Amino acid sequence: MKTPYLLALLSLCACSTNNGSAPYSCVGSGPGCNPLVPQQPNNFINVAANSNSNLTSMWARNEAQVIAYIKNRLIGLNLEDTSEPSYLQVAQTALWLSTASEEDIDAELAANRDNVHRAMYVYNSRLNSCFDDNATVSASQCFINWKTNASYLFNNAVSALEMNAQILDIDNATFTSSNANDGAVLKFGINESGKIVSMTVVKNGTDETEFNRYNDTNEFRHITNIEDGTFDSVLTYDSVGKNMGLRYSDFGTYDINSDVVADIRNNIPFAGGYPEKQIEPNNIAQNLTFSGKAVGTVTSYKNGANNPEVIELENGRAYLTFNTTSQNAHITSTFDNWYTVVIDKGDTETINFESYHENAQGYDMHMLSPVGVFEDPIEASTTTVSYYGPDPANGVPTEAVGLVQFRDCGAGVACTGNYDTTPEIKLDMGFGVH
Repeated sequence: MKTPYLLALLSLCACSTNNGSAPYSCVGSGPGCNPLVPQQPNNFINVAANSNSNLTSMWARNEAQVIAYIKNRLIGLNLEDTSEPSYLQVAQTALWLSTASEEDIDAELAANRDNVHRAMYVYNSRLNSCFDDNATVSASQCFINWKTNASYLFNNAVSALEMNAQILDIDNATFTSSNANDGAVLKFGINESGKIVSMTVVKNGTDETEFNRYNDTNEFRHITNIEDGTFDSVLTYDSVGKNMGLRYSDFGTYDINSDVVADIRNNIPFAGGYPEKQIEPNNIAQNLTFSGKAVGTVTSYKNGANNPEVIELENGRAYLTFNTTSQNAHITSTFDNWYTVVIDKGDTETINFESYHENAQGYDMHMLSPVGVFEDPIEASTTTVSYYGPDPANGVPTEAVGLVQFRDCGAGVACTGNYDTTPEIKLDMGFGVH
């Protein structure tokens, strides 16, 4: 099938294949070059990654998965050196090539030509012709020419490499709960192939409760009898970030249908990601404007501890801007059945509630304080925002997730935690933007 970029490049040069077939476009190598035409993809199926994608869109590859991917990409390449290469080194070099200059590539070719040869082949098998003895340009120039003239193929290859050729162990990622007592944290567990097989809820830093994943679903079971698989409760992990395509972070809600973990209720917002991909606010290099989604609950104890009313926030939209000069994040979240929540977070934090949807459910869920009026003493809101990007060193986030907690016990009234004597309304919200 002819594609626009190929048609536009037909005038670059015409070469013949080794078997004498019709001419085609190339980038300056000798006979046999054809790197502008999409190669036939190798038949590579990553079963573990496919299973993980049912849970989260986060890119997750362990060492075994990276090696398997690179091995597959190198099928068909025959070099004089037939010894087993370092597949992880090939993966690192392939990722490095995405931003390397022609001069840097020349230096690397001089140091380890076969490794660079393999790394280029991983991009596109037809780049093998860059190393032909009768090539008319250097291997480095050949690659740069292909990168420039076939940018569509190059960009697709880089995306595939970023997803499959860098080690991102998802069991290193942590996700914090917003409305669980004792600062509950979620952590995935994986098997040797990199498949997510368990979820652990950690409270107080050390109190762990493990749930085993059921098949390839988003359900995790608390097993009470290993021999017959008997379980007494289910944790359901509901990623919202998955539908947005977040790569290095995730957010959403989770439920546990029993009290196997104390003080955990339904529809609990969570947010988190890879620590190695996180960018601290003071390292962000440019202003940001992101949009995405928000989820959460509002719980009212106006009628006492035994009669809580809960609203699950509907159709949440989130918007975030970040200013590098002020180091301030401005977050706006709108819902179809509650206030618009407006937060400014920098050295200090402010929260306001605007535009209550009067026709939506829950008039009794109005804040105890007048809208936007919160006097001391009052429980301050707590907002956490984490920024993530492919290369934290360059300070450019591509996504952010966060949690918001707020308690209102009335203007000038301090929250005591005793819902019978001090009525309280609690907001627990998670959001993700990109």
